[in-house]
Amino acid sequence: MKARKRPAWSSANWARPRISGSRTPLTVRKGIWWTQSALKKCTHLTLIERRGHQTLDMSSTEATHEPNVSGTIVAVATQTWLYLALLAASEPGSNFALGMLLLFVGLGLALTWLVVLVPTAYRAWRASSGARARIVGYLLPIPLAVMLLVVLMALDIPLKTRFELSEGVMSDFVERYESADGQYFSGSEWVGLFKIDSVYRRDGCLVLQTHSFIDYETGFAYCTGSLPSSPTVHLDHLKGPWWRYENIH
Repeated sequence: MKARKRPAWSSANWARPRISGSRTPLTVRKGIWWTQSALKKCTHLTLIERRGHQTLDMSSTEATHEPNVSGTIVAVATQTWLYLALLAASEPGSNFALGMLLLFVGLGLALTWLVVLVPTAYRAWRASSGARARIVGYLLPIPLAVMLLVVLMALDIPLKTRFELSEGVMSDFVERYESADGQYFSGSEWVGLFKIDSVYRRDGCLVLQTHSFIDYETGFAYCTGSLPSSPTVHLDHLKGPWWRYENIH
């Protein structure tokens, strides 16, 4: 008799059940096929679920790492800039260094508002309908500060307010200076809320210089006589004998 040839080994043959003495019944083979199909589907669904969890974890991580802009920081930065700008506007003339500093800081705030705060407010609006307070905190402080500064500077309120608070002390300073024939003032000193660097006479006025830069002088003029007639001198009346003084050589 010929020896019966043994089938080659394979994983499929290994997984196929054998029933000794007979062929595998059709019902058993169908059951095995359905079981294998179900296992494959379960494995596929498990992989999809795991990938979904990984995607959610990544999205949550990205959301966590999104820049968190604090409304308090925005408010403090805006108030600081507004205070310094009002301080510069309360000077009788222009301060080039302080003006350039405030200009660059103001441009930085405007860029921050446009690039960072507006998108952050939009994300907050999309995320929750109850985030109106946060949206207002993001969008309003900087534009309101700019509008307030423009209105106050147009009405010259910062300078007038600071001068009103210092007028009495400055008038006393002028009286003591004239009674001492110029010997009272020895150098730079604070008179009221203004720092006086130099005092000199110009025609019928006593000039209290607060700032000078190369060919530019500014301060206050206490005029009891004729006003300076030089074309380089610019005077703006403040109150009584007091004028705002600018001299551009």
